[in-house]
Amino acid sequence: MCPLRLRTLRWYNRAVPKGRHALGSGIFSDDFVFQIRNLIRSHHLIYPQVPPQGIYFEALVEHAFRLTRTPFTPVEPTGRNQPTHDLVVAKARISLKTETGTSTDPDDIHITKLCTIEREPWTARVLIGRVIEHLSRYDIILMLRAIWEIPVIHYQLLEIPVDTLRLIRTANLQRRGGEREGKV
Repeated sequence: MCPLRLRTLRWYNRAVPKGRHALGSGIFSDDFVFQIRNLIRSHHLIYPQVPPQGIYFEALVEHAFRLTRTPFTPVEPTGRNQPTHDLVVAKARISLKTETGTSTDPDDIHITKLCTIEREPWTARVLIGRVIEHLSRYDIILMLRAIWEIPVIHYQLLEIPVDTLRLIRTANLQRRGGEREGKV
């Protein structure tokens, strides 16, 4: 694998339909985007081949908000590894997600860990109910995506509409064969 250089970091928004802005809620100002880009570049000085993810991405987002110095805008992190939002900014509950694997597709978004649903029963309707309940804890989901085109990493910073994810409650479920009884 080739080492990454600062000049190899690129930003693009192919996953965003034409005429739409990737960060639609208005809470993510141009100054915030400027700051997060610079912080990710700084991250790559220390970790040249590792995109920021997890608590590292959370720390960068919190710091970017603080660097914007928007008057009267509180920035409050929540406890680590809690089943709730990651950050509160201007009373908006923000969940932070990353998609940074080498097989990330620039046109398809995959959220592999929206929430943990580790308890019975494992019926589709119950699991969907848990997802809907979990989504009620967020106002905004911000996702950093790394698209690998070695030796370049392209980045997308996207706001995932929570209302779109809530459409799961209208899913047309169909039974399929599988390892577990009742798998849908």
